[in-house]
Amino acid sequence: MICSSFHIILQTNLSFVVVPTFKESIYKVQTSTFFRIMGSLRQLT
Repeated sequence: MICSSFHIILQTNLSFVVVPTFKESIYKVQTSTFFRIMGSLRQLT
């Protein structure tokens, strides 16, 4: 009983840790691609 509840707590903690970093990485990728597109557009004009 104690083991299963500990496992559930561990899983929720992992999800709390992984989700923000996942969103942050997506945000960083989006901003980097955005700046790359803007830089290429600036070179074209």
